[in-house]
Amino acid sequence: MEPGALGTKPLIDSWINTVPKSFIARKTFMPTIKTLFDNYIDSMLEFMRKNCKELVTTIDNNMVIN
Repeated sequence: MEPGALGTKPLIDSWINTVPKSFIARKTFMPTIKTLFDNYIDSMLEFMRKNCKELVTTIDNNMVIN
């Protein structure tokens, strides 16, 4: 499957699975992080596409990983 067809959610979920247990132990940390990703990733990508020049064209997944 093409990376662009997956969308950004699998990348975010994968990253969340690698967060240290000490972060997960804090009750509000992970829900806050998930909310921030849900609320801002799409807006951030849209802003980047409209307002920033890329020397090398990327797909959204590359931007999220970086």
